[in-house]
Parts: sequence; structure tokens; C-alpha cells
Amino acid sequence: MIRFTKILALAVSTVFLSLTESLSASEGLVVGLVDVCGTNGVAGVPAVYVRALERAGQVPVVLPRMSDSRLIADQVRRVDLVLLCGGEDIDPALYRTKKSAQCERVNASRDAFEWMVLDACVKLRRPVFGICRGEQVINAYFGGTLIQDLPM
Repeated sequence: MIRFTKILALAVSTVFLSLTESLSASEGLVVGLVDVCGTNGVAGVPAVYVRALERAGQVPVVLPRMSDSRLIADQVRRVDLVLLCGGEDIDPALYRTKKSAQCERVNASRDAFEWMVLDACVKLRRPVFGICRGEQVINAYFGGTLIQDLPM
């Protein structure tokens, strides 16, 4: 499991590095980092994402969790692109599958918020990127499926 985790972390780091390198060509984009909706009630995102975007010359801003779709659309309207961060598993119901025993904790409020952010991105034609969990959310949003637990 540790070896797989290190390989996965390397792959995610490589994808994120590629994203920030490609953004470097576009100075000063405002990148909306979607709140990871922690259980402590504090809005936030992993600091590594903020630092990487800053090094790439971009302007990272946190899009805090909200429940009003009009306010979420207003947040999305104010940024050039949106980035969905990594994190816990998404609810398998979002990709029409029953939850398996291997599926770890899910964050229903985060799932709902990110879904509404994607609704706004589609309506406003804003580009959206995903890292790990974020890619899974985008995939499920557009009708894709996921394998909950890959055997090692």
C-alpha cells in the first residue's frame, strides 16, 4: 500500500507541476481553488496548491463553500478558471454505483458544493481542472464511472 501511495503521490505531483508550468505562459490568471470543506468549519485549500500557483505567476483565491447557486455562480464569474483539489472519496451514488466496503469516508457537503461549482462552470463556460479527487468529480459530473478500489 505504501509503494502504491508513493507512486500515486508522484503522479499527482507530476500532473500538478505540468498544470502550473502551462499556466506560467498566462501571467496573472485568477484561479479559483474550491474549498475542501473540512469538518472544522474553516474554508481552505492545501497550501501546496497556493504556493505552486503563486510560483507560476497566478493569483490563487479560495472559493468558500456556499449553498446558494446564484452566489456560487458569482464566485465563478470572478475567476479565470477553477481548480478542484484532491481529497477523500466521492459518494459512489454520484456515479450511479453502490458504496463498496473499500470506499473510505465521503464528504457529502463537499460533493454537493463541487457539483454546484461545476454547474456554474458549465453555464459560464469557465475552464475547470481537477487534481486526483477533482478529476474524479469532473468525470462523475459528466456521466463517467469510477472503480472504487483498484486491487494491488
